[in-house]
Amino acid sequence: MLREILRASLIFVMLVVPMCAAVLTFQISDATNNQSIPQTYGDNISAFSVGTFTYGSAGGLTPNVAVSYGPATRGIGSTVDCGSPYPPADGTGCVYWWNGNFGDLTTPVIGQLGRGATYEGKVLVTLTADPGYWVTLASLDLAGWYTTSMPAINGVTVLDGSDALLASQLGISVPARGVGHVSLSFTGIYASTLKIWMDASNLGTNGENVGLSNLQFGQLAVPEPSTWFSLASGLGLVALGLRRRRRNR
Repeated sequence: MLREILRASLIFVMLVVPMCAAVLTFQISDATNNQSIPQTYGDNISAFSVGTFTYGSAGGLTPNVAVSYGPATRGIGSTVDCGSPYPPADGTGCVYWWNGNFGDLTTPVIGQLGRGATYEGKVLVTLTADPGYWVTLASLDLAGWYTTSMPAINGVTVLDGSDALLASQLGISVPARGVGHVSLSFTGIYASTLKIWMDASNLGTNGENVGLSNLQFGQLAVPEPSTWFSLASGLGLVALGLRRRRRNR
């Protein structure tokens, strides 16, 4: 019964509170292959084209959400190659930009580079909402660079700011270059901070050949006290209905 009540509460919130959404397509007009993803890409999106950054639209803007990329720190936010020598020899790796050729994705993708790096094959995208807002996650795409089929990757997990698990999709088969892509959808995922981990570390040094793109996220205003009152009343009716249904069985 608690699960049904929680599901009903989420549906209620999303119905009564306006929600906006944007898509990280990683379209950066002045980027070059193996360049670190700028940490400012995706921050507080107030227009779908800002300078050299372009975003996709899924129903609105996200001016109250900041984005960061990790987990490795080498070269993050720089406008130079991720490492010298290439790939980085110090084991730190970096989150990098690549212009297509992953599956059938024509937009740039990001991956984790650095053979032997601690985070080889792992990418972290962190979404942080301003006070008074939640950030939501809708979907993302994965694809591979290899021309042949690849083993399934460990998967994608979503955590909140305290690292509590919100969602996971494990054992994901990633299409090869030119073949297609796999889209992952998420329902009812929201928090003040979301950490999206893509983990292809089980592929070893080939983990860098898995890319992520088209990450769709949104922002949701935290309901006012009056809205919470209406929500509580609605949940009470749901609970009452469930009790009656149980008695009538």
